[in-house]
Amino acid sequence: MAKTKTTSTKKATVSRKLTKAGKAKSRVHVIPQQGKWAVRKEGAKRAVAVVSDKVTAVSRAKKLVKSGSSTTAVVHKKDGTISSSYSAKKTTGKKSSAKR
Repeated sequence: MAKTKTTSTKKATVSRKLTKAGKAKSRVHVIPQQGKWAVRKEGAKRAVAVVSDKVTAVSRAKKLVKSGSSTTAVVHKKDGTISSSYSAKKTTGKKSSAKR
């Protein structure tokens, strides 16, 4: 079972899963911000990127997930509700064999 770490901020309480090394992996969110779209890591004060359209913001968030710096990209609607999420596919490293 994974350990969890809870941190309190003025805005909300955030619970993150800890990796074996003890470092928290964060989610990245695509959120509306002043008529544009921001890509922001969970718990961060500043956005990683602010772009004019949602498609570009989702693309940037997916790149962060694929690079391993975030575990999941959570995409929000203009009203702030969650519309979808993306996570990196885990590979086991095992190859399936056709011969038996």
